[in-house]
Amino acid sequence: MNTIQNPPIMKVDPYFSTSLTGQCDCDCDCACGDLVFEAATLPLPSLATFVQRAGSSSVMALDREQYLVFSPNHMHTVMNQSALSFLSSYDSARSIADIPEIWQNKWGLEISQSLLAEMIRLRLIQPIGETNPLADSSKSLTGWIHITDRCNLRCSYCYLPHHPKDMSSQTGRSAIETIFRSAVAQNYKSIKIKYAGGEPLLGLERVLELQRYALELGKQHQIEIDGIVLSNGTLLSASVIELLKQAGIRLMVSLDGISKFHDEQRSFASGYGSFHQVSTNIDLALQMGLKPEISVTISSQNSQGLVDLVDWLADRELHFSFNFQRENPNSLCQPVYLIDQDSFVSDLEGAFKQIALRLPNRSLLKSLADRANLAVPHNKTCGVGQNYFAISTDGEIAKCQMALNENVSTIHAQDPIEDIRQDMVGIQNLPVDQKSGCSECRWKYWCGGGCPLAAFQAYGRYDTRSPYCEIYKRIFPKILFLEGIRIAGQPSLKFQ
Repeated sequence: MNTIQNPPIMKVDPYFSTSLTGQCDCDCDCACGDLVFEAATLPLPSLATFVQRAGSSSVMALDREQYLVFSPNHMHTVMNQSALSFLSSYDSARSIADIPEIWQNKWGLEISQSLLAEMIRLRLIQPIGETNPLADSSKSLTGWIHITDRCNLRCSYCYLPHHPKDMSSQTGRSAIETIFRSAVAQNYKSIKIKYAGGEPLLGLERVLELQRYALELGKQHQIEIDGIVLSNGTLLSASVIELLKQAGIRLMVSLDGISKFHDEQRSFASGYGSFHQVSTNIDLALQMGLKPEISVTISSQNSQGLVDLVDWLADRELHFSFNFQRENPNSLCQPVYLIDQDSFVSDLEGAFKQIALRLPNRSLLKSLADRANLAVPHNKTCGVGQNYFAISTDGEIAKCQMALNENVSTIHAQDPIEDIRQDMVGIQNLPVDQKSGCSECRWKYWCGGGCPLAAFQAYGRYDTRSPYCEIYKRIFPKILFLEGIRIAGQPSLKFQ
C-alpha cells in the first residue's frame, strides 16, 4: 500500500463541525440579543458548477506548518500547508469537476473530491455568485425587566441614579404578558428574560413570581423560556441559590478583578469593597451546583488586574465575557477618549497570553472583544431596535436599559417590539454598512460597528463607528490567534 505524502489536514471547532449554526448567547449587562447564524448544509452542487475561494478570506500562521484561515463568511479553520495549497488552487474560478491534476496525482481522486466537498461545506469555497448570509438576530425575543432601581453597591461606571423604586406584582405580570404578546405577534419561538436592576436579588420574591408566570405562559404558547438574573453577587446565600436552582433561573455575576481591582469599581454604598463577599458567594454557588456566568467590565481602573482575574476564573472553569465600560452621565470612570490605548491594549494582551496557557474547551470568539462577536457574521452589534426591549419599574418600555428614560412604548401596547422598530427618534441601531468609517473595514461583519449608544455619547451621532474602534482592530488578531491554537489542540504554540 502506498503511503500518501503530506496529506491534507483540516480542523474546525467541534461545535461547528457537524452543523453550520453558531450562537452568541450574551448574558452581560447589555442590550445583546441572541445572534444566530444558520447556513444549511447543502448537497455538493453539480459537477458543472463553478466555484471559487470565499472572498475576504485571510490566513494567519500559527507555526511553520499550521494556519488559521478565517473570514466572517466561512467557518474558522486550521489547516496544514497541503490543505492551504489546495484551497489556493481555487483563487480563480473552476468547475467542481475540474480538480487540478496536481492533487489528483498526489492524493488520488477520492481524497481530492472529499477535501473539495468539505471546503464547500465549510464555505471556504463557494459557488460563483452565492450570497453569504449574515446572522439573523430575530430567533429569540429578549426582554430586560428592571425589577428594582435599588442597589447596595455604587459601581463607578453605573448608569443608574439609584432611586428607591421597585416593580409591583401587577406591573411585573403585565410586563411578562407584554413580552409574550410581542413574541406571539412576531412568531418568536423562544424568549429570554433578563431580571435586572439595580440589584434584582433585592426583589428576589418578584423575580421568582415573574419566572413562574413566564413558564406558565410559555407552556400555553409553546414558547421556550430562558430566565437569567444579572446580579452583583453580594446577596447570594445558600437559600437564594437553592431558590434560583428550583426556579430554573440562570445566574450572571459581575466580577471586575481580584481584590482591589474589583473593589475600586464595585464598592458598597459605605465605600467598602465587595470582592471578598462576591468571590465567596461565587464559590458557594459552584459548590451548590449553580455555575454562574461572569461579566467583566474593563476600564483603565482595572485593566492591569486582568491576568490574575483570568487565572482565578480558569481555576473554577467559569465562562466569562469582557465588556468595556460605557460613558454615561452618572459614570465616575475615565471617559473613553482619555484612555491610554497602548496601555489598555497591552493589559488585554497580557490577559490573552495567560488564557493561552490555560485554554478552555470552548470558543472565546464571542467573549473577549467587548460587544464584537468574532464567531458569526452580523451587521448589527446588538438587538436594540430589533428583538430587544427594556421595561422599567413603572412599566415604561425603552429600546435599551441604558436609556430607560427614553420611552418608546408601554406594557399596555399590543406589540411593543413593533413600536420600537418603527421609532425614528431614539437610539438608531444602523447596519454596519451605513456607519461612517466602517463600510470598508475588514472586521465590520464581526464588529457591527460597536454599541450605537456609545458612539452617540462620544460623537453625538449613531451612524459612526465605536469609540473603541482602534482598540478592537488591535485585539481582534490576538483573539483569532487564540482561537487558532485552541482549534489546533496545541496550547503549547507560542502566543504572538
